[in-house]
Amino acid sequence: MRFYFTDSMTYEKPEPHHTLCLQVADVTLQQRGRNHFLVRYGKQVDAELDYAMATERLGMALMHQAACNGTLENRMPGEL
Repeated sequence: MRFYFTDSMTYEKPEPHHTLCLQVADVTLQQRGRNHFLVRYGKQVDAELDYAMATERLGMALMHQAACNGTLENRMPGEL
């Protein structure tokens, strides 16, 4: 696995040699080959992921996005 950052938050097209599988707002799942995935969330790109790593990264990105949008309650009881 490796990660890097892009210059733009705007998604325009898949990374080279990748196919777009899923896009939810700023989160994309892209695939290149049988077991080679990439998850992009805003400017952050997690690349060279296998299936298991991609599911973890995708889930984390989607849940973080939902928390930031106010649609996921992630505070502990008693937290403000």
